[in-house]
Amino acid sequence: MDIRNLHRTDLCNPEFRTQFFQLLQAPVLDEELALFCFEKRKGSVMTFVGIGDVGTEDQDMPIATVSVVLERKFLRGGMAYGHIEDVNVSPNHRHEGLGTEIMTYAMQFTKRYCGRVVLECKPHLESFYQTHGFITHSIAMRQQNEKPNKPNFSREIKDSSTDDKETDPSTDNPSTVDASTERELALNRLALKAKTVMPTLIQQYCLEKTEAEKELTRREFLTRRRQ
Repeated sequence: MDIRNLHRTDLCNPEFRTQFFQLLQAPVLDEELALFCFEKRKGSVMTFVGIGDVGTEDQDMPIATVSVVLERKFLRGGMAYGHIEDVNVSPNHRHEGLGTEIMTYAMQFTKRYCGRVVLECKPHLESFYQTHGFITHSIAMRQQNEKPNKPNFSREIKDSSTDDKETDPSTDNPSTVDASTERELALNRLALKAKTVMPTLIQQYCLEKTEAEKELTRREFLTRRRQ
């Protein structure tokens, strides 16, 4: 099994998208909505997928997945905390060690960028996560809303393009700005700047991963050349 990041192009492939959402045990989203969710998650969620080996029935298809939700804290100097979510392995590949493999991959990421990692699991999976260094701590509680307001995704998708074109309000004419408005503009500038913090963390990881892969390829080439 090859493990990598979930790509935008994966969700453009109907077969891959269908198998991915079946893996999550969730309704299959259409391409437009899936891509919309992908863009909204970018910068704060890392989703890893395990891809079936060449020559197998599930070649180039997702057979395992895990997501790491990054939360920037005010504590510990703004350290990011990680939340492990959506750990799933295809029923056709259970008891093959794929859950351990993809969890190990995710934990390598969190050890480099997260000050603390938390997750929720069912009691019978407690021993599995303990093998990855987790300990039982506190009590997990949740509240399930029976009838939440249904999001208007079609409108959000339409409006998302204008959100991406948001500009820095500090470009307004300073001669017409009073003290209270200046404070509001300053807060807006900070908010706009904050949007780049988590994506920068993701980009740093992807860059380092790419460089590591290049170095590994170079070493393999040199080894073969010597042989």
